[in-house]
Amino acid sequence: MATLPTCKLAISIYPAFAYDASGGGGTAVTTHPASDAADLPAGVPPPPASATALAFNPATVTIPTLNWRTTRFLGLPLPPGLEIAVTPRALGGWVDRPSGQAALAFTADFQFSAFGLYRPPIIPVITLLSTEGVQGEQLTGQGRRLAGGTARLAGVARVPVLTDPILSWFLRLPADCLAEMDAVFDFQ
Repeated sequence: MATLPTCKLAISIYPAFAYDASGGGGTAVTTHPASDAADLPAGVPPPPASATALAFNPATVTIPTLNWRTTRFLGLPLPPGLEIAVTPRALGGWVDRPSGQAALAFTADFQFSAFGLYRPPIIPVITLLSTEGVQGEQLTGQGRRLAGGTARLAGVARVPVLTDPILSWFLRLPADCLAEMDAVFDFQ
């Protein structure tokens, strides 16, 4: 799987960010059929009989850092010095090539930093990425089924209040965060 430049992220009450995730992705171990739900990550819905299970090694999954090169907010790049590094902790689920549906459980740590001086606690994110519509308490997103090798995976996660009161106040936590990620799937 390889991520594309046409992604977006949103959190809380703020408008969505345009995010160029090109260069990200990873290689999964596949199992067909993916019919044994016991082998799938928690929270992943049961797959169709024709689905293929995907298990990514999180150490080999790359997600580009959100910064002035990759992220635009209200049409402008993020200010230099502001960054959000994303460290994947788990990624796995299934894709059903006949229907184009996919469901992947995703867990990651988001680390915000400002000018190397302010580094609040890690923000944990746990979500189900889906090619279908997703609904949180505040935010909604829309995936797109796999066609011609590309799909849009959408997920909404609830971010809890953090131990850092400044970041919690700024982000209006607890709040939803949304990801819509375009990706290419190459089955070899």
